[in-house]
Amino acid sequence: MKTLFLIPLLFINMILWGQANQPTKHKTFLPEEDCHLALFALDGQATIYAWNEPTIKIVLKNEGTTPRTEDYIQAIEMRFHEEERVMIFRPTLPLKSMDNNTPTYFDIYVPRHMRYQVIDLTQPLLL
Repeated sequence: MKTLFLIPLLFINMILWGQANQPTKHKTFLPEEDCHLALFALDGQATIYAWNEPTIKIVLKNEGTTPRTEDYIQAIEMRFHEEERVMIFRPTLPLKSMDNNTPTYFDIYVPRHMRYQVIDLTQPLLL
């Protein structure tokens, strides 16, 4: 009887241990109060999702994470421009660890009330 009780505990422990050892591929931010716009300047394509949470979450979707890609997602910072009431999200280091032939994809979750714009830094800017 004790072994039947221990099997589910062992299974739960394995799941939790595996999740704890997964590299971090996301970063969460708390938006500034009365922010009019969130601008995302990232090295890749992004899909935006509106959600009912008060936070902004940026998720790197590429399969397989190296220490460099983990550094990249942690290096994304938010700068708030007070006068314009705009938050700008951008990395402080380039994403050079990925294969040049492999596109980079992000999922970005923003609060439903927030306006946003995405700039793909891998594409040439048209002026």
